Amino acid sequence: MSIAKESLPLIDFQDVSFSYKNFKQEILKNVSVVFNSHAFYFLTGNSGMGKTSFLKLIYNGLLPTSGSINVLGIDTKSLNMHTRSAFRQQIGIVLQDCELFEHLNVQENVALVLKLQGYATKKANNYAEELLAWVGLGDFLKRFSKELSEGQKQRVAVARAVIRKPKILLADEPTGNVDETQSKRLIDLFKELVKMGTTVIVATHNRQLVASKEYCEYRLKDGELMRFSSLREHSSLNEQFMRMA
Repeated sequence: MSIAKESLPLIDFQDVSFSYKNFKQEILKNVSVVFNSHAFYFLTGNSGMGKTSFLKLIYNGLLPTSGSINVLGIDTKSLNMHTRSAFRQQIGIVLQDCELFEHLNVQENVALVLKLQGYATKKANNYAEELLAWVGLGDFLKRFSKELSEGQKQRVAVARAVIRKPKILLADEPTGNVDETQSKRLIDLFKELVKMGTTVIVATHNRQLVASKEYCEYRLKDGELMRFSSLREHSSLNEQFMRMA
């Protein structure tokens, strides 16, 4: 793959504004931003600044109030009931409320994604087992969601989201309920996905996690999106940001 292709925008926001009905405050105000392929991004900001809403706009869980969002070459406003499913199959999603199927065990929850795509049960289960071992749940294959901690459920959700090797992975606070060791394991997994061609966007309020990684950071505040492209630039811009607060 050429460098030119690798730098093509995968997600393109153009003058995007968003606000919920009957809610005066705008979550986004005329935001224009591009996320490239084969890249890792952190999306940060205090609670209530719109990180979750931003991710939902990417996978068509929400539509912009104004402006346009182009993802994987598709204007998200053009999606309908028939095309939305195929679109979302190319996106892995890990939400804060990781909803697992209670009647399926851990391995079945993860393997189901591949089974629905036509994989044989044995092959899907094998892939699920390998990935669950990687996220530290190799001994929990036959457990059910009610037997898991919130952190363990979150790791199952991560495994389920990445098993298809999606073009885009959106993770909303994926390390919120896991310890430091597992946080590093998950971030390392995301890094491996980037090497294989996935664009990863991790929404987090964990400043320690962000500061320890030299990846591009976008921070949401009062409807605006600020970019920090390196630790040195982060330090400089952060001083400006604090003066603006």
